[in-house]
Amino acid sequence: MSMMKKVLVWGTGVNALDFVKGHRSLEIIAYIDNRKKDKEWGGIPILLPQEAENILKRFFVVVAVSEHIYWEIKNQLNTLGLAEFSDYCFHGVYGKKVAIIYGNCHTGPIKEGLSISREFTKEYGFYPLREIQKIKQLEGKELKEESIFRHCDLFLHQSIRKENSYGEEYASENIIKRLKPGCRVVSFPNL
Repeated sequence: MSMMKKVLVWGTGVNALDFVKGHRSLEIIAYIDNRKKDKEWGGIPILLPQEAENILKRFFVVVAVSEHIYWEIKNQLNTLGLAEFSDYCFHGVYGKKVAIIYGNCHTGPIKEGLSISREFTKEYGFYPLREIQKIKQLEGKELKEESIFRHCDLFLHQSIRKENSYGEEYASENIIKRLKPGCRVVSFPNL
């Protein structure tokens, strides 16, 4: 994913503010927000999604929202015909190598620890893949999306065996087969 110089930023909260502060060289064409409260932010217009439809395909969209809201916005953008990584991405992976952490609730502390490492975050950003039990609650939809794994540069995972309680499709080895060539894979034991 090459870094674009002109972007649309989806979101106007703390994630958007942090993203903008960390990417001052970008030209932000507009902000997009489902709950638009103001007309502009820092002199840049804030648009509702329907107001932005005519420019969404002209500029790369950085979705600068929390991880759990990302999936709602991702669905909106997919419905509008945009493709993840080609037309938009989660703010945490913009301009970085994509890291995915996969497993149960024990992956959270590992992700948090790596997220505060300057050395790690300089090179990698975490894709907001949910914990395995939340993926299962949503009928495994996230695991069916090939683009997520085709863009992964670093796959950190708890070793989920084929004989797990969620189903064989959740096994680590089945996901590893779908990773792009050259993706680094790191397995860690159940904690």
